[in-house]
Amino acid sequence: MGLFGKSKKEKELEMQNKLLKEMLAQQSAPKAKAPAKEKQVVWQCRYCGVKNTRWQSNGMPDPGICNKNGKMGGPKGPHRWVRIMTK
Repeated sequence: MGLFGKSKKEKELEMQNKLLKEMLAQQSAPKAKAPAKEKQVVWQCRYCGVKNTRWQSNGMPDPGICNKNGKMGGPKGPHRWVRIMTK
C-alpha cells in the first residue's frame, strides 16, 4: 500500500477475490427444492358409482349414505370408497 491508498493491481485483486468467494459460496450452498405439488385423488363408490375428488392430504371422503348399498326395504348402508385415479 502506497501513500495514496491502494494501487490498481491491489484493487483488481480484491475484486477478483471477492467474486471468487461469492462463486464458492453459491456452489457450496444447498439449493432449496421447490415444494411438491399436492395431488388430487378421485374416489368412487363401489355400489352407486358416485365420484368425489379430494386433495390427497384430506384422505378418504366421509361414508355418507349410499342409495344402492343395503337390503331391499331395509336401511341404506354407507358408501364404500375406492381410489380410481390420482391427478
